[in-house]
Amino acid sequence: MGDLYNKPGKLIIKGNRNIDWKTWKKCFENYLVASGMDGVKDKRKIAIMINLIGEDGQQMYDNFKYEAEEDKKSFNVVMKKFEEVCEPKLNLTVERFNLFNTSQREGEPFETFLIELRNKTATCEFGEQRDSLIRDKIDFRKK
Repeated sequence: MGDLYNKPGKLIIKGNRNIDWKTWKKCFENYLVASGMDGVKDKRKIAIMINLIGEDGQQMYDNFKYEAEEDKKSFNVVMKKFEEVCEPKLNLTVERFNLFNTSQREGEPFETFLIELRNKTATCEFGEQRDSLIRDKIDFRKK
């Protein structure tokens, strides 16, 4: 049954560990649901994940420290461990500085610029103001 669906590729850390992890995690979670394996026992989910995640992820997994032995067998705890390693604490000042200093490069398609703004605002904790700030950034860009 699981072979009918696209498996996520290996987790390859090639730049922004946070983005690489979030992308892989989303693909993996979609794979579990699509293949009907989201309801399997934690032990099997962990084994599937470790089987698919590749060498970078395997090395991270092998170095996790657990408070209790049974934590190793909890899918949620294992996922939390990956998040702790891959999702660093944000410095909002730096994130917002990077956003506000972003400008559309000469010859850059508008869609590419918009995607870059959306990606950068994702880490700025703007909440409900996110879309209006993106709009303002577009309206006030240097031409």
